[in-house]
Amino acid sequence: MKKMHKKHHIKKTLHIEKKYIAAILAVLIAAGSLAFFIFRNRDGLDLTIGGMKIGEDEYLEAMQQEVYDTTQHFYVEYDAVVDSDFWEKDFGGEIPYKLLTERTIERLKQEKAVYGLAAEKGYIDSAGYDALLERFENENKIRADKIENGEPVYGLSEFTLELYMEYEKDSLQKKYCEDLDNEGMTLTDEEREEYYDKYKDALFVKDDDITLEFIRIRYELEELDEGIYQDLKTRMTDVYNKIDAEHTVKSLAEADAGLKPYLYEETILSGEYISKGKTLEDVIGYAAELKPGESTQVIDENGTLYLIQCTARTEYDYQPLEEVINNIDKELREQHYNAIIQERASGLKVDADMEKLYFFTEKNIKK
Repeated sequence: MKKMHKKHHIKKTLHIEKKYIAAILAVLIAAGSLAFFIFRNRDGLDLTIGGMKIGEDEYLEAMQQEVYDTTQHFYVEYDAVVDSDFWEKDFGGEIPYKLLTERTIERLKQEKAVYGLAAEKGYIDSAGYDALLERFENENKIRADKIENGEPVYGLSEFTLELYMEYEKDSLQKKYCEDLDNEGMTLTDEEREEYYDKYKDALFVKDDDITLEFIRIRYELEELDEGIYQDLKTRMTDVYNKIDAEHTVKSLAEADAGLKPYLYEETILSGEYISKGKTLEDVIGYAAELKPGESTQVIDENGTLYLIQCTARTEYDYQPLEEVINNIDKELREQHYNAIIQERASGLKVDADMEKLYFFTEKNIKK
């Protein structure tokens, strides 16, 4: 009996010891998990760019501006859908919240480069985020005061922070480029000529002077019934079939009482394409390739009937370099400025606990 009692006592003791060990392990695991969680969340963020500490608000503002492009990347590359677990999925080795973190860092580097250069030039007092917020609030207050006093306000009546930053960065770029003593702002004739030759077919073709006679009937806008629509279309087809060396759209349509109210004649000079394009963009488009004497067929598109004839065209080649040199100078200086900013951004040292930063992004993007 004693042996059996002793054996039972040992078994019971072992059982108790196992319970204690399990409890101790559970406490240790919980403590370790808590310590890890606290470590990952300590200070929320651990990021310095170019010696400047990046706070949570600044990081989150930049992060939000990169969300769309990041999701678009995964949509285009992987046909991904932004669902509840999108940010943690692995797409061919790319994880969205990690790419978002890396894009955010690159955006912050660009911003630090822009504001750092502006501060060096004296355009702003400080390149810091707090100073940016102060300028942002002051600008909105100035606009609000003007509105209250009945003074004109150009552009937005109130900025969001994102729009203000775009507005301010454009202004800083303009200031830099207007000072020809700044690095990269002195241009050579060779640069100008190289740019002109490279882009002249895309940017510097001079539009032709063109004279058009045309019938345009917006039957959907006028809510013409089917019978009238078909009658006018038949009349236009009859005009088209009679066009020859002696008979133009104008001469034929003027003799038709039904079509005459819809007859127009326009001469569009080379420099008028933008201004007249507001009302004649469709007609100009259809007439783009017509030579003098040629016409379109009867076109029925977008609720409108067209019959267009070119009666005169003065063809031009390219705009001379001297006419577009100011535009070229502006473009080249902006390119040089952007290259300077990119070089400065690339040279900024990033100090970061990337695992902590990834965790911070992942946590906040899911809110």
